[in-house]
Amino acid sequence: MTKLRILFRVDANSVLGLGHLMRCLVLAETFRFRGHSCAFLTLNSDVDLLSILKSKGFKQQDLMSQSSFGNKICLEKNQEFEELNYRCVKNVLEYSPHILIVDHYWIDYEWESNFKKRGIKILVLDDLAASKHSCDFLVHQTDIKSKKAYLSLTPPEARILAGFEYMILRTELHVQRTNIQNLPLNAKNILVAFGFTDPNNLTSRIGRLLSSTEFDTEKKITILAGKSSILRMVEQNLSSQSENEVILLSMNSSIDIIKLLKQTDYAVTAGGLLSIELAYLGIPCTVIPSSKIQYDVAQSLALQVNNNVIRESFVEDDLVQHLHSSLVQQKNNRKRIFHPDIDGLGAQRIVEAVLT
Repeated sequence: MTKLRILFRVDANSVLGLGHLMRCLVLAETFRFRGHSCAFLTLNSDVDLLSILKSKGFKQQDLMSQSSFGNKICLEKNQEFEELNYRCVKNVLEYSPHILIVDHYWIDYEWESNFKKRGIKILVLDDLAASKHSCDFLVHQTDIKSKKAYLSLTPPEARILAGFEYMILRTELHVQRTNIQNLPLNAKNILVAFGFTDPNNLTSRIGRLLSSTEFDTEKKITILAGKSSILRMVEQNLSSQSENEVILLSMNSSIDIIKLLKQTDYAVTAGGLLSIELAYLGIPCTVIPSSKIQYDVAQSLALQVNNNVIRESFVEDDLVQHLHSSLVQQKNNRKRIFHPDIDGLGAQRIVEAVLT
């Protein structure tokens, strides 16, 4: 078997969040398990990506942006970002990848064409169906966009992989679901998590609300935040007359997310990757999306699993009433409901498609 070189072009920062990077890491681990080598090229980051990649065993430090472009980030797709992105074409060619995987809302046909014309195979991870791409494979991980939506955005020969069966989830979750699929939910442990960035400060708001709410029995509320500044704000806003046990956790490499999810009976979260992982584990949740794509995915998930979707403009009293009724319902019916199309094998399907 020929050992392939695979390069990921992906960014992660306080604007974009970590979701794109995390799913690329799962793909990289899957390719590596097949005997291939992977590297990452990032240009627009204000987080310690080097530590994240090293913790996963990827050591291609020469491709990291911190040493080449400083730590200033672009807040939107603009001329500055375009210039930075085109400067890294040389880095890509020096790595001589057989496969280039692009996971970025701001990168499209023009940049990708630099490599496709040189015979480099290109895989694009896309959620929006809003840009044209020069690629050999395009992956859309949900059912909110069909293959048809991408026909005019990709070359005729491109293979489009669309649907929840291509959802990229961590391998550890697949093992975990086997262990917990028959464990009942006891409506005791509530997880609050709004991702790495939480631009609308929902972590603090929901944390204060839940800490002061009187449920039928005392709850253990775990609040997970991506930044220490968010946790400080949460701590300042927690009710001094809390009716429930509250635990504050920072989203860092030492946190065992899998263990935390195993102990979770109910969650209040944004509509990102975590909401999909919760659906995969059969954990009911209230989803408060922060973007249209998150809202659409959350609504689609709610048709199959025990999820509720609430808009960001929610009234706090209504949310408390909703959580009360959801937890009472869960206490009476403690079974997990799993999404029928999310089986944890999406990464393997994608890698198999590319390698064949």
